[in-house]
Amino acid sequence: MLGNLLFILVLILLGKFLLSLGFGIIKIILTLIFIGVLFVIIPISIALLIPILLFFGIGFLVLLIFKSILH
Repeated sequence: MLGNLLFILVLILLGKFLLSLGFGIIKIILTLIFIGVLFVIIPISIALLIPILLFFGIGFLVLLIFKSILH
């Protein structure tokens, strides 16, 4: 909960900073949406990648063990 509020506060401050630099409102909104999407997609993709990597890692180890036993 606190993390979400902090994140929103950072986005608002970033928006004000960009506005002071002379960015247009539409450009700021697009930038904030892009940053928000990155913060949402990256953790989800990492969370999805870890089990896949573990699965392939374990499968690879099992293959190596079988290969060493057979030869």
